[in-house]
Amino acid sequence: MKRISTFLVAMLCAVAAIFAGDLYYFAANTKQADGSYVDRYLYVNASGTLATTPECVVGDDHYQWQLVPNGTDAYYLKNAAGKYLSYGPRLTLSDSPYSFQLKDDAVHAASGAKSLYNPTSSGGKYMVLKADGTAFDQYSVPVNNGSWCSDYILTSVSDVVGYTLNVVSNIAAADARFSWNGQEFATSTMLRDGASVTSATLAFVSGNTAYRFDGFYADASFTQLLGATYEIASLTADLTVYAKFTMLIFSASLDELVPVQLYNYRAGNYTIRLNAADDYAGHAINSGVNSFSENDIWYLVGDATSFKMYSRMAGTDLALKLASIGRDAAATMAPAAEATALMLVEQAGCYAICPVGTPGQSLNMHGGNGHDIKLYNTSDGGSTWLFNLINAEPVSITFDAQLDGGYPLNTRIAEVSINVNGTIGNARWTRHNLASQHYYLPVGATFSMTIGTVYRGWKVHFSGIAEQPLPANGLSATVGITVDEDNQYQYLAYSNDDLYNKPYRIPAIATARNGHLLAVYDYRPCANDVGAGEVDIMLRRSEDNGATWTAEECIANGVGGNQNVFNAGFGDAAIVADRESDHVLVMHVGGKQFFPYATATSHNAVGRIRSADNGLTWAAPEDITAQFMSTDSQVTPILPGTYAMFFASGRIVQSRVYKKDRYYRLYAALLVREVLDGATNPSHNNHVVYSDDFGDTWHTLGGVAVPGGDEAKVEELPDGTIVISSRKSYGRYFNLFTFTDIATAQGKWGSVVASHSQTGGIAFGANSCNGELMRLPVIRTSDGQACDLMLQSVPTGDSRERVTIYYKEMDYSRTYTPTSIAQRWTRGLQVSERGSAYSTYTLQADGRIGFFYEEEPNGYCMVYVPLTIEAITGGAYRLDAAATGIAPLSTLDPQPSTPVYDLMGRPVDKPSRGIYIVGGRKVLFD
Repeated sequence: MKRISTFLVAMLCAVAAIFAGDLYYFAANTKQADGSYVDRYLYVNASGTLATTPECVVGDDHYQWQLVPNGTDAYYLKNAAGKYLSYGPRLTLSDSPYSFQLKDDAVHAASGAKSLYNPTSSGGKYMVLKADGTAFDQYSVPVNNGSWCSDYILTSVSDVVGYTLNVVSNIAAADARFSWNGQEFATSTMLRDGASVTSATLAFVSGNTAYRFDGFYADASFTQLLGATYEIASLTADLTVYAKFTMLIFSASLDELVPVQLYNYRAGNYTIRLNAADDYAGHAINSGVNSFSENDIWYLVGDATSFKMYSRMAGTDLALKLASIGRDAAATMAPAAEATALMLVEQAGCYAICPVGTPGQSLNMHGGNGHDIKLYNTSDGGSTWLFNLINAEPVSITFDAQLDGGYPLNTRIAEVSINVNGTIGNARWTRHNLASQHYYLPVGATFSMTIGTVYRGWKVHFSGIAEQPLPANGLSATVGITVDEDNQYQYLAYSNDDLYNKPYRIPAIATARNGHLLAVYDYRPCANDVGAGEVDIMLRRSEDNGATWTAEECIANGVGGNQNVFNAGFGDAAIVADRESDHVLVMHVGGKQFFPYATATSHNAVGRIRSADNGLTWAAPEDITAQFMSTDSQVTPILPGTYAMFFASGRIVQSRVYKKDRYYRLYAALLVREVLDGATNPSHNNHVVYSDDFGDTWHTLGGVAVPGGDEAKVEELPDGTIVISSRKSYGRYFNLFTFTDIATAQGKWGSVVASHSQTGGIAFGANSCNGELMRLPVIRTSDGQACDLMLQSVPTGDSRERVTIYYKEMDYSRTYTPTSIAQRWTRGLQVSERGSAYSTYTLQADGRIGFFYEEEPNGYCMVYVPLTIEAITGGAYRLDAAATGIAPLSTLDPQPSTPVYDLMGRPVDKPSRGIYIVGGRKVLFD
């Protein structure tokens, strides 16, 4: 196979005309950061998807494109392998033709390039390739700026003739690159007939430093040396030159050890490593993700025909020993005299590491990260290895960390990005891993270290390390870390933690009658929603208004498995604590069926969990699905025709207006997948249900509250009217239920209004997300008048990011409509500047708002922060303490000597305006 070179294409295409029906090699003419241009060829890869490469394989159908005319100035581009070039937001492949134009407005027109233009997408777009060839996109104007390129060159297949210079290396793993005639290449290059040679010297450019370049030879037996460079003034026929390399990975003895890293060919980020242990004798050897640590360093003492493997971690008294010489034999560390003699067997340009005399079995990574190294078939991809020489001196990071203070749960400090030779890796600094860190890197590597996310609660004083070649004497830097004294955010759960690597999601929080905060959320071993497998509901409890939290406990343990049974998974909790008793109720999803795919006979379940002691202990989850949807003819469900439903997670509302017998009424919003009268297909709608017996039985409130709705929240106005707020992109759906008889729940829903279409309505980007709605009694600070404030939390970016609280003053005397509810909201406190999603809140016993939400990085962490109404509204309002059971200071008349404490229990000498603890009671200093 021949490969088109960059310089050949430039010469061909400067004069080429385009002929419909012809076959072409098709390349983006990408500008690089240094001002040079690289052609990146479009082809169909082995997986049948569109890919790019700087080296086109001449004669291969996957690289050839036919221009099929479509009108006078448009073409279909059909790959010779059968696929069409197509577009959506990005270039891709299709079985159907898509029209393109090749326009004469290329930025680098001197190269013969044309712009690739999609005339139908959003008024017309230029199809661009990232300059490094890794991604496609669309631009409104032609571009070739070193970042993105819309310039494309077509080279007629019939014009590609010439001779190939082929350089063959005796060690393919040397990963060598060569240069000739002004071009750098890996294996071969081409010269067109009659083209001039401007730079005749063939030279070695770069390669893996584990292999030394010894020169070019004229023969495969390496007997006729041509030299370290070779002059080739022209090509008059195909020419093959042989490059010889010598392996440098072996230590001749234990006196002069050569540090080496062994990494897997099939999974290049996996190395052979030895994890830390108290005693390495008999300790298993693993495959693991490359951490550039001492765990990854080995010494191969001997030569390619017979050597022993010593670990830097274990020292030279121990070496690798195989339990036997046969398949699945385990590798451990043993006294060096007992160690297994190994040899290298070349395998597909890499090496198998085999016991001497047993070339059919090699050390194998056996399943990847964390699995033990064992013998396996040499032909398996996990049995092939490559090598890096490691610099003797590392990059050393030391820490000047002042860790006293802060919240105990805030254990993560920062996410760190480490770039070695262009490959990005990640590290995490925590309270528990701030011993000096050392990164042992390949000889000649470039290195940079960048601070990514700094977790809340910490300040990191480190500007990073700019990308640079690693000096022979290594690099060193000191990181300063201090507690952020102003931080009040706490992490109740970290997703993708170091131990389990599983996500948390879906916050809910309530304040029990005794003042304890109850924070519940999903733990997802199945890494997905209820329906994929095991999901559990977890709880943390705070007895001091959020200052500290109890250990995480499971109150609903899903068992996983493949059957759609009630206890397969539990999640999406909605919670309420009764204001007059010690009862707490959690409604949740159960089973193993995804909501969008449910049917009348296979659906998710509805569960209930109760506590009678303010959340200290919990009964087992109960399956009450039959109350809502049932195929049992003996049961009358409240939502007949329902395929699936669930309570929207977060806050269940308890009425301030209507009480029956022991309990004030509960209201909750449902998302329902149902077949309505006259329909043949199910639709998604919101319903509202209520309970007058604290969740024993539920009833529907009117009919459909929000047609086409999604997860929703409800709240009650002072006159008992129910507000529903449902998630949608760009804003919220609002509607109202107005009672004609509140005792019998008679009344009707109004017409749904979208907030972003209303004057001053809640409006944001193209995200759709669950948030929280809550009404609170407040005092307007401008005139001291009492009123109500409605809060709505929601992400405000084009994606789920920047969770913010909107607020709206409510007039006691006004009758509201869906339209007036949707209008005139004020954007209040932005709680998160990061990726963030579901949020909810509760009024704490100390008068603050306990805000509980999901926030990146690494999936979603479960974050709690206490807020004041002043902070949410920028001082425009404060909580109406009298309406929430907080006593004004004047009613207590404390003696001047009575100690005053803040809400975290810290003594305060000169309290300013706010809520404090005096004599064991909450008081308001105003």
